[in-house]
Amino acid sequence: MNNERTNYQKVYLVILFVGGLLIRLWGIDFGLPLKYARPDEEGIVEAALYFFTGDFNPHFYYYPHAFIYLNYFVYLMIYCAGRIGGIYGNTFDFIQNYLLDPSIFFIVPRVLSAIAGTLTILAVYLLGTRCYGKNAGLFSALFISVSYLHVRDSHFGTTDIILTMAVIISLIAIRKIMKEGNGYILSGLLAGLATGIKYNGAILVIPIIVAHVIYNIRKNGWMKGIINIKKLLLSGVIMIFAFIITSPGLFLEFATFMKRLIFMSNFLREYNGFNPEPGRTYFLKILLPIGMGFPLFCLSIIGVFYACIKHTDDDVLILSFPLCYYFHMWDNYGVFVRYAIPVIPFFCIFAGRIAAKFFSKFSEGMSYKKFLYVVVIIFIVMPSLWKSLKFDSLISKEDTRLIAKRWIETNVAPGTAIYLFGYYKYYFPELNFSRVSIDNDMEYLKKSMAYAPSSHSSLYFMSYSYLLEKRIIPMTKSFDVFIGTDVTNNYIDKQNIKYIVTGDYFVDYYSGQNFMIRPLLKKKFHLVKEFSPYNNYNKVAKESYFDPLDAFYLPFEGFEGIANPGPLLQIYELNNNSNILTSPSR
Repeated sequence: MNNERTNYQKVYLVILFVGGLLIRLWGIDFGLPLKYARPDEEGIVEAALYFFTGDFNPHFYYYPHAFIYLNYFVYLMIYCAGRIGGIYGNTFDFIQNYLLDPSIFFIVPRVLSAIAGTLTILAVYLLGTRCYGKNAGLFSALFISVSYLHVRDSHFGTTDIILTMAVIISLIAIRKIMKEGNGYILSGLLAGLATGIKYNGAILVIPIIVAHVIYNIRKNGWMKGIINIKKLLLSGVIMIFAFIITSPGLFLEFATFMKRLIFMSNFLREYNGFNPEPGRTYFLKILLPIGMGFPLFCLSIIGVFYACIKHTDDDVLILSFPLCYYFHMWDNYGVFVRYAIPVIPFFCIFAGRIAAKFFSKFSEGMSYKKFLYVVVIIFIVMPSLWKSLKFDSLISKEDTRLIAKRWIETNVAPGTAIYLFGYYKYYFPELNFSRVSIDNDMEYLKKSMAYAPSSHSSLYFMSYSYLLEKRIIPMTKSFDVFIGTDVTNNYIDKQNIKYIVTGDYFVDYYSGQNFMIRPLLKKKFHLVKEFSPYNNYNKVAKESYFDPLDAFYLPFEGFEGIANPGPLLQIYELNNNSNILTSPSR
């Protein structure tokens, strides 16, 4: 009987693992070949590709470098396979694709993130099982497998999901300190690796201290337990060493690193005018209820309170990370939606514990009780699962920026001057540059390299030079592209601007300030084409919630009314323009 139950549990876990992987891979190629479909991906990709220039210091400070080096390792394997297969003659044959079609470079970190997200299901199962029993572990795995925010960000080639996996794996090792007084080296190593993925991993020092104190107090009493710190110091040294090994460039440019770290810390704390609430309320009112689904969030809150009441050793250890993380975000206003991800597995474990306790009561009762219990579990997971599937479905559709680019290439004559109005590149179609635009960009890159010789500008400059030498660029369908907000009548005449493209969305910070240009558009241009991501604008305006700090053009909550990912794009044509191609699509 026990063997049969064990087999069922294994099958159940495999189903969760495979299902979790599938919903994390569905739509993994979203937005490609756009570079800015998911902001922050391009920073990691560029830093990893920069190593192919021969400089193995990424000169990148917003994240530590472990994930960047991991991506480079995968890129290197792809390049070596292509070199052996005769696809690439040299490294520039490989990295030139970042300017031509960068899809492969973005697929790599996204797939790594999806794999890490799926492995987190297994890690949560192991941690939940060891702390609260096998049934609790299975329910915990179920909850994390469908948790919407975790599923959503497992599609993104950024650091949050792989950090979360590293945190849970670290807790499994740290628990061994608490139970056996062993595992200090492994715990320090894993915590250092987690910190090397994202700085927030440093919070793992708290669970290590908690585990050490609990074990030593249980064994030696209060006084000896507190002063016996040799192994604890060893773990700390190993943690620092692992962080340095994974991010040596940060310490080679320590002054710059500290300046950027202080800047990021200030950004988190300062009121920015976009996020209306500090982290302490933002987490509990918006991020976790939406990110987990409200029923699962409520169950997890019950689990947290239950853990506080029982405060077993495992409770104290498992609570230590999410509580410290939460207090780290307490007064911060620069809180992105994704900042809630590292605490979600812990909440799933606490929810799994409560679900398991009820399961033990209902599983031995009448059949109608078992049926009722199954209905309740479905009710708990369905909102999050439904949002995950709806997100996957939407993100798989074509982005408005890609649709707009295809329309421009079909309807506008090559070499036409097009002005992209706005501060950021995020909300524009990524058009192919004409020779004029390439020369302008290379001139800008020269100045950038003169100011900061180790910047990633050299990656672009060398790629441009190589592609020009090979006569691969400019492409046939290329345009004189200008980007900015300082457009005037004189500038339009001087640059012979024929089209102006504006971008708009509900995320004010990453939308074009179109009110600035409306008088000019009304006077000299007319709207020729609009690409809307909405099929019901009013419904989106009323019901959807967007991350106010993120240039990601899908809502966090409220998908009804959304037809496609991407911003609202409008293309204005100069009155009496002759630079057009005859096409029925106009």
